[in-house]
Amino acid sequence: MSWSSAGETIIYEASDAGWSAALDGEALAAALRDAEGSTLVRLADGQSYPVAPLAARIDGIWHALDQPDGATRGEDRLELAWNAPRATVIIDADPAVGLRISLAAPGADAVAIAFAAAPEERFYGLGERFNKLDQRGEMVELWVKNGASGLNTYKPVPFVASSRGYGLAVDTSRRVFAALAHPTTPDVTTLTVEGDALAVWLIPGPTPADVVSRYTAWVGRPPIPPAWFFRPWKSRDWRVEDQQTVLEDIARQREHGIPCGVKLIDATWEKEGHDFAFDRAKYPDPEGMIRALREAGVELVLWFSPSMTAGSAAYDEAARRGFLITDAEGQPYLHRLGNEPGWEGTTIDFSNPEAVAWWQAGIRRLMGMGVRGFKTDFGEQVPEDARFANGKTGAEMHNLLPVLYNAATWEVAKEFDGALLARSAWAGSQRYPGIWAGDQSADFSPWGGLPSAIVAGQSAGWSGFPYWGSDVGGYFNPPDDEVFSRWAEFGAVSPVMEAHGLGPREPWAFSPQTLDIYRRYARLHDQLVPYSLAAARAARETGLPIMRAMPLLYPEHDAAHEDWVQYQYLYGPALLAAPVYSWGKQRQVWFPPGEWVDVDTGERYTGPLVTRVPAPIEKLPLYAKSGAAVPLAIEGEAEALEIRLFLGETPEASSLQMPDGTAIDFAPGEGGQWRLRIAGPPRPYRVRVPFRGDVELHTGGEALPNEGGDVVVDGPATIEMGWSR
Repeated sequence: MSWSSAGETIIYEASDAGWSAALDGEALAAALRDAEGSTLVRLADGQSYPVAPLAARIDGIWHALDQPDGATRGEDRLELAWNAPRATVIIDADPAVGLRISLAAPGADAVAIAFAAAPEERFYGLGERFNKLDQRGEMVELWVKNGASGLNTYKPVPFVASSRGYGLAVDTSRRVFAALAHPTTPDVTTLTVEGDALAVWLIPGPTPADVVSRYTAWVGRPPIPPAWFFRPWKSRDWRVEDQQTVLEDIARQREHGIPCGVKLIDATWEKEGHDFAFDRAKYPDPEGMIRALREAGVELVLWFSPSMTAGSAAYDEAARRGFLITDAEGQPYLHRLGNEPGWEGTTIDFSNPEAVAWWQAGIRRLMGMGVRGFKTDFGEQVPEDARFANGKTGAEMHNLLPVLYNAATWEVAKEFDGALLARSAWAGSQRYPGIWAGDQSADFSPWGGLPSAIVAGQSAGWSGFPYWGSDVGGYFNPPDDEVFSRWAEFGAVSPVMEAHGLGPREPWAFSPQTLDIYRRYARLHDQLVPYSLAAARAARETGLPIMRAMPLLYPEHDAAHEDWVQYQYLYGPALLAAPVYSWGKQRQVWFPPGEWVDVDTGERYTGPLVTRVPAPIEKLPLYAKSGAAVPLAIEGEAEALEIRLFLGETPEASSLQMPDGTAIDFAPGEGGQWRLRIAGPPRPYRVRVPFRGDVELHTGGEALPNEGGDVVVDGPATIEMGWSR
C-alpha cells in the first residue's frame, strides 16, 4: 500500500488489490476508484444534512462539516479536525477490504455520511429483506425487529451492495438509517447512525461477487456445517409436540419413504426455561428417544430463546445471580417477550461472562446427551433503556444481542460438530451457521408469504449468510395443499428444508397428491446434499452464497434487475431455480446467457431469453447449466456418489470441489473430446448423462456403455467422451 500526492489530492494506491482512492482534505472530497481509475463512489457535494458529505446532530440540530480547521497526513492515513462542532475524521485503508472513513463527534446524538448516487444505481444486501431485493428509493431502518414483512426484519445488516460494483459497510451496533436514493434526495445515499461516531468501509469490486467476497472476509464467514444439516428437517406444532409425536414423525416418514436428517423439537420441551432439562411429563425417556432417532439416522435439534419467563424457579435463580439485563435501578428489566401481550420476562445478559458460562454449561449437558444443534429463536426485543453488565445500554446492545447469544451457543455446539439455526442477526452473526426466515404466513401473499421468503433467502445470502431456510408451508396458520406443495418445491432448493409451523405440517395430513409432491422434493433435497456441500465449501472460501441472486451474478444485464426476476436464483454454481410462488401452472423465467437444460425433461433453453415454461403443481422449474456435473447422494448407498452430467448442444467447462476432497472437472480434452475428471476418495462413482444417448464414454481406452443408463467406475477416474453434433 502507498500514499502519494498529486497537487492538493492525496492518492492511495492498492495496486495488488486493483483499486485506489483519491482524497482532498481541504475540499472534503473522497472517492473510491476501480483498477482503470474510474470512480465507483464518492462523497456527496451538499451543504446541509442529508446531502452534506459529513454531518453531526447536536441538541437536535444538524451541523454540516465543511472545510476542516486542520488536516494531518500520516504515513497511511489522513486526519481532519473541526473546532465547531468538535469532530474528527480519520481516513485510512486496508488493501484487502477498502477505504475506511471514521467520524467521531463527541456530544452528538447522531452522525451521518452521504455519497453521490447515480441515476440508474441499484442497492442490494442490507440483511434479510422481505419486501424486495433492490432497495433503491427506500429509507431502510437497520434495527433488529420481531417482524418479517415490509421493511421489518429479524436480520438487518449495515451493508449496502451497489450495482455499480462497490459496497458500503457500517461498523457499528447502533441503529442505522439508510436513505438509498430516496425520492426526497434521489441523487444521494445517506447513512445516519444514532450516537456520536461511525466508521464506514468503502469496498471495491469490480463485480458484486468481489464486493461480497471482500465484505465477508472482513465481517466473517461461517464454517461448513455437517452433512446432516443439509438433509430434510421435520418439526411439529410446539403446542402438541411430545415424545410420542417425535417417534411418530420418524415412523411415518419411514413408512411413506420420506427422507429425514433432522428432527426439531420446538418450544416448551423444558419444564421451565431455562433449566436445560427435558420435561419428563412430555418426554419421559429423552435418552431412549435420542437413541431411537440416531438409529433412524436422524439428528436432534432443540429450540431455545435468549429470554426467561418471569415467575419460574429458573428465572428467580438467574435474577439472583445477576444473569439478566436490568433497569436503571439495577432490577431485572421486565418487558414483553415474543408476540403474546401477556408474555413477560427478561433477556439474558450475554455480556456477562458468568451468565455465558452458565448458559454454556447447560448447552454442553444437552449435547452430551446426544443433541446436535439448536434453533436459537427470538433475540429482537431488548429495550433501549436497559442496562448490561458491560456498562452499555440497550440502545447500544439491541442489535448486538443476537451476535452474543449465538456466539455463546455456537462455541459449545462446534465442539460436537453441531449447528445452529438462528432467527435474529446483525453484522458479525455471519460467522455462525445458519439462519432461518422466521414466521411467514401460509399463503402466496407478496408481503408475508412464499414470495417474501424467496426474496429473503437471496438478500440474506447477499449479506453474508449462505446457510438459510424457511418454514415449508409458512409458519402462521395451516397451508392449503397448493401452498404446501409449492413451498416444498422451494424448500428442496434452499440450503435448509424444514417442515414447520402452527397447525399440521405432516405431509400425510394433506392429499395423496401433496404427499407425493413432498416426498419427491424431500428426496431431491436429500440427493443434493453433496452438491450443497460443494456450494458450502465455495461459500467458506469466497463468501459467495448458495442461493445466488440474478443481479449478483449478472449485474450487466438489465433483465437481471427486473422486479419479477427476483423470484428466481441460482442454487449453487449450476442450477437455475424458478420456484412457483403463486397460483397457476406456468412460470415466466429469465434464462441468463448460456445453454440451460431442464433437469426433468432435457428441454434446452439458450439465454439470454425470457419465456414462459410449463409448471403444473408437481413441477419445480429447475435447470442445469449445460456442462454442469452435479454430485448427488444415492439412497441406500452411503459409499457411492452419482455424478449427473447435463449436456446441451454447447456445453461449458465446469468445476467444483466438495469438503471431503472430491473434485469434479468437466473440460475440453484433445481431438474434440471432453474429459470428466473425478478426484477424491476411492469409492464407486455412478456417472449418468441423461437425455444424451449419443455420448460415447471411454476410460483408459476402454469403451463404457451408455444407453441412457448408469456407468459405474471405481474412482478416482478420468472419463473421455464425445458425441455427434
